[in-house]
Amino acid sequence: MMKYSLILLTLFSLNFAQTYCAGDQISTAHQNIIHSVGAGHSDYATGDEFKLADWNGALNGGSYSVIFVDMSASWWGPCQSNAPIVDGLETDFGELGVKFVTSLSDAGQPYSSEQWQSNFGDPDAGLVLDANQSSTGLFSLLHDSYNAYPTFAILDHTMTVRGKPWTLSSNGNTNSCDGNSNLLNGWSGGNTSNFLQQLLDECGSLCEGCSGDVDTDGDGLADECDDCLNMTGDPNDDMTIDVLDIVIVVNIILNGGANSPNFTECEITDSDMDGNGTINVLDIIQVINAILGQARFDAVDGMVDVTYDIRGNDLVLNFNSDVSMSGLELAFASDYLLEVETQNNLYSATALDQDIQRLVTFSMENNAFDNLDVVIKNGSLLDIEDIHMVVSSPVGTQLTTRWNIAEVQTFKLTDLQPNPFNPATQIQYEIYNAGDVQLSVYNVLGQEVASLYRGYKSEGNHSFTWNASHLSSGVYYVSMMMNGHVETMKAMFIK
Repeated sequence: MMKYSLILLTLFSLNFAQTYCAGDQISTAHQNIIHSVGAGHSDYATGDEFKLADWNGALNGGSYSVIFVDMSASWWGPCQSNAPIVDGLETDFGELGVKFVTSLSDAGQPYSSEQWQSNFGDPDAGLVLDANQSSTGLFSLLHDSYNAYPTFAILDHTMTVRGKPWTLSSNGNTNSCDGNSNLLNGWSGGNTSNFLQQLLDECGSLCEGCSGDVDTDGDGLADECDDCLNMTGDPNDDMTIDVLDIVIVVNIILNGGANSPNFTECEITDSDMDGNGTINVLDIIQVINAILGQARFDAVDGMVDVTYDIRGNDLVLNFNSDVSMSGLELAFASDYLLEVETQNNLYSATALDQDIQRLVTFSMENNAFDNLDVVIKNGSLLDIEDIHMVVSSPVGTQLTTRWNIAEVQTFKLTDLQPNPFNPATQIQYEIYNAGDVQLSVYNVLGQEVASLYRGYKSEGNHSFTWNASHLSSGVYYVSMMMNGHVETMKAMFIK
């Protein structure tokens, strides 16, 4: 008995943190909290993830629901006694669109969610969530702190808490904020069944589910109820896959991909041709193939060797593959937009978004190539190890890339100490193969502001002290060049 009393006191204390009252609309953030399904039902299997937003038509594409929430403690007799009554309501109203869910405050003490469903309810009734006293669990968000177990909450199709009945057979209600029993938010009298029917009547056709015989995109929603005709490859939803769709996919990539806030969920979903949650050049190639309307090749895996060279202030990347390539995507950090050149017969686009520059290049006709040069103007200061690359095959599968620089990596910049600094810092570097070294400093515009060393260096570890007292505070790039190749480090000078 003491164990259960302690649990009850603990639960009461937790629930003061956040409780929705009758009349409150549950926030979008709380609707999107993910809960663990302890015992499955209908569209949810045990172990699945569930969120209230799944039942909000304003967030899920148009499928609205009235929701009945049972909050119980698995050890408490009155909760156990009410479980069959809740199941009876589910039998009467489930097929009418009312959703039923039980949130156990203490799954496993002593009954697990699955045991609760099988021992005290109907396995075909509503799903059961494992709350386990989480401060963001459905139990904690809705449980009435002033009320003993059991507690119920009834939500309308707008995710507004419309009732919290004391019992399932009366219209006695509490607002859960001040403990006063009253009749709130349109409770018309009678019992819980009467109120559920009232809310269904208010919801009207929104809660009747999608109807109609036409489902153009095959997603299970009739067109008349579908806010997003999500035919994959058709992000502009004109039911035609064409070059306009390619433009949208390209812009999504350049603006940050699937996490871009500048595009709708429908546009992003419809652009994800391979359904992996990532929008990249692979999806572009697959859209092109859908437009061409022909099978290209069997999916092949291959290796793409990537080398680089410094030509003046430009960084030149070469992609050479033992199989055909069809598209390329690059991403790298940059303080300003750099000009990029590729082959004339390829379509290329680049953009700078939140200090990340992205490039996509491909053939509109999906013409394959096995060698490609990409020239990044004034890109000699870029750190090649931080360049993200995606190379596509002609069927839109990703090819493996590797830097092939072992034969030219003759040195390494190892450290700047201190950094930030004032007025001097020590540049540390290692020479693998003796030769001529050029050590310089550039500003953020790519202009050389200091030539520190030019000459021969032997193998081994070296250092150079750079005094920047004659320069203004700001960001600088320490650059070391040897055998036509370069490494850089960012330095912060603060006077």
